[in-house]
Amino acid sequence: MGSGAVRRALAELAAHIRNALDSIPPSSKDNDPNVETTAPVHHETRPNTDAIERESDRRKPIPEMPIVVVDQMHRGNFTTISQAIKEADPGSRILVHSGIYDEGLILDKALEIVGDGNLGDVTVRAEGKDAISFKAASGRVSNLVLQQTGGGEFSGVDIGQGVLELEGCDISGSFHVGVAIHGKAFAKLRGNKIHDGKASGIYVYENGQGLIEDNDIFGNANSGIAIKEAGNPTVRGNRINKNVYKAVYVHDKGAGIIEDNDLRDNKDAWYISDDSKDLVKRSGYQE
Repeated sequence: MGSGAVRRALAELAAHIRNALDSIPPSSKDNDPNVETTAPVHHETRPNTDAIERESDRRKPIPEMPIVVVDQMHRGNFTTISQAIKEADPGSRILVHSGIYDEGLILDKALEIVGDGNLGDVTVRAEGKDAISFKAASGRVSNLVLQQTGGGEFSGVDIGQGVLELEGCDISGSFHVGVAIHGKAFAKLRGNKIHDGKASGIYVYENGQGLIEDNDIFGNANSGIAIKEAGNPTVRGNRINKNVYKAVYVHDKGAGIIEDNDLRDNKDAWYISDDSKDLVKRSGYQE
């Protein structure tokens, strides 16, 4: 073979080799065993336990208040309120069916006492004792007629400690006062009728405190409200009318906030002694 033919053959061979090499794809890092790859990172997720607990609390049913029924016709748990107070667990509600209950009540545990039906259907009548003597840390009494009869310095309701809510009751005939608040007790009196007592309708003394709001206080033989000896209530939005002496009588370092009350048709609207004048704030009254 001549030299020209040899050169042509070598050139064709070289072209075939180049074409073959061009057809091979470039190498990838993923396929190269000598190149390190980073493994995917797994992040552990922890549950939000606070949110789970809050949601769990929302779904928990609110425990029902145990109810004890008093019925003089033997259709309940007890026939007297006193026995129900003695036997009931703290935190219970005592539901009293209609009738006249001749007994004085000593409320010495955290209970709620409610008269069933309309005001006037349930009457507690106590002779020679307080209709209710409150001696617990907390409690509530509502929708009862409370009558204290007989002699002696007894009250319709005597509150000597703790916090008592007295709401929607009719309190009358007391030979001492309708409601007495003393001994650092705090009373919440709302929507009551306190009337025809032989002394003051409400008597706050010896560091007694409270909120006296939206009550009708009338026809008492002394003052509608009397405050003394560091008694310090808030008296708001009451109708204190037709009491024989003063609507509001404050003396002997009594104190309080007295606002937006109707003080008409009493002998006088006010008496505030010199040692109480700087301790009483009053506003918005009718006289």
